[in-house]
Amino acid sequence: MNLTKAENTIVFQHNHLIRTQMKMGHTEARVFVEALRCIHQSNDELPPIRIHVDAILHGERGGSAYANLKQACRDLFDKELNLEPVEGGNKKGSFILTRIVSDISLDTGTGYVTGNFAPLIKPYLLQLTKAGNFTSADIETLLTLKTPNAQRFYWLLKSYQYGKHEYAPTLESLKYILFNDEFIYPVFADFKRYVLEPIMKEFTSTEVGFMVVWNPIKTGRKVTSIHFEIPKADTLVPRQLSLGLNPEIKPATNTVVPTSKDSSSTDKAATILNSLRKKWDFAPWQLTIVKNAIGVDNVKYTKLRDTMSAVNADWDKLDNPPAVLWARLKKEFTQVKKACDVYEKA
Repeated sequence: MNLTKAENTIVFQHNHLIRTQMKMGHTEARVFVEALRCIHQSNDELPPIRIHVDAILHGERGGSAYANLKQACRDLFDKELNLEPVEGGNKKGSFILTRIVSDISLDTGTGYVTGNFAPLIKPYLLQLTKAGNFTSADIETLLTLKTPNAQRFYWLLKSYQYGKHEYAPTLESLKYILFNDEFIYPVFADFKRYVLEPIMKEFTSTEVGFMVVWNPIKTGRKVTSIHFEIPKADTLVPRQLSLGLNPEIKPATNTVVPTSKDSSSTDKAATILNSLRKKWDFAPWQLTIVKNAIGVDNVKYTKLRDTMSAVNADWDKLDNPPAVLWARLKKEFTQVKKACDVYEKA
């Protein structure tokens, strides 16, 4: 079975884009996901957007369905973003104002939504697996979510799935990120009833399986923050691998200790791989790539250890240390980069 360009199943966003304030309705979120489907991380430039309406409406027809889609396209076009620059070295307070799309059209004759991404959005959507500080999500899972704001909330929580596996925003900041309005739902019971509970019910369903646990934090008698416990990502395997679409990269088992007990190099490799699994939350497919790349070579082992130490030294300064380490390993080890290229081009 071959994965064609039209069958992209994993989409990516830079964490700066995910964590900015951005209200997004249900249909608008579906348009955005299908637009992201057009992007392949191995591309040099953002591709044009071309989406059949069936992918968005799922069989719905009639004037109301198209009116809803038309409004969703308008909303996506009108969305202004205030983003933190991607490039390092920017002074605190720097920002970029841009949009997601520069143009978008709906042709009811052909049944296609077409358009183009805004030029300045490129570093937030393209070649993220090389740059780091990104989050990926399964399209099938995203399209399963039906509750308003569920997709945005899913992306937001997943962006904190590495590191401490937790997110504790103030209630006002969370409402601002999701609704562009920190004053909406002034009574916490309403926010809980109409936003949190419906979304969490979807997240923890069998279809989604995103087992988030949340607890309100009070100042006096008033809820002022929410603490989210986010499940680790190290048990997740990309759908491409689980479907066997990349025979060159096989999913690893949870046990990464090599079988040879006589080689000190093998023992050291086992120790470092277990560290990548437990502390750095590397997924099984990533562990397999690293294991194959370093083998029992002492020089490669030392290089891997030094790279990990360098990233670890900046742990508190980084949004996503595991993603930064992964990006550096692809630069340091040719075999890691080649294996990832196979995955990205599939």
